[in-house]
Amino acid sequence: MNDNPKLEMLPQGFGRLKSLVHLHIGNNSILSLPLSKLPLNLSVLDLTGNKNTTRISPKNSNDEFLCKELRMLILKDCTTLEELPQTIRKLSRLKNLDVQGCSTLKALPDSMGELMELTQLNLSNCTTLERLPDTICLLSKLEKLWLINCTKLEFLPTEFGKLQRLDEFWADHATSLPRLLHSFSQLSNLEDLHLHKCEKIQELPSMSGLVKLKLFHMGHIGV
Repeated sequence: MNDNPKLEMLPQGFGRLKSLVHLHIGNNSILSLPLSKLPLNLSVLDLTGNKNTTRISPKNSNDEFLCKELRMLILKDCTTLEELPQTIRKLSRLKNLDVQGCSTLKALPDSMGELMELTQLNLSNCTTLERLPDTICLLSKLEKLWLINCTKLEFLPTEFGKLQRLDEFWADHATSLPRLLHSFSQLSNLEDLHLHKCEKIQELPSMSGLVKLKLFHMGHIGV
């Protein structure tokens, strides 16, 4: 169902396709995708390049999500997506959330902290993203976090060091980020650290706790 610019909504009865596990509907003209109408056993949902999609959500907070088996949600380059719903917490088995290139997404919902199975979060090129919710530090299984070219991001949560499974952190070209907090040194499983062209960073915290660090890329920062 990719590359159909005339497609604005899914057909009626789509949620009854019980055997459907992968759904790729990229580069279409879908305005809104109600997750409460998707198939029960859906594991992968890929909306890459749907530049007219302004929201994904149930109709209201009381609507039930049908796709509780969803493991991967790809919203790459949905350039008019303004927000993620608080009800995203109901995707309790989600492992991979990719919203890179969602250039009008300014913030993430606090309920993100309830995605306890999440291992990968890609926020690269979210050029209007101003903050991460403090609750992101509750993602105890998060292993990879990408913040490349998040040029409006001004700070990381205070308790960022609680992300004990984090092994990759990419923040290249996060040009408004002024510093890394002291809790950063608690990331004992971190192997890859990328801070290229983070030009406002004036000092770095102690790195003594980063005992597994293998790659540190920090060219053109303010230090």
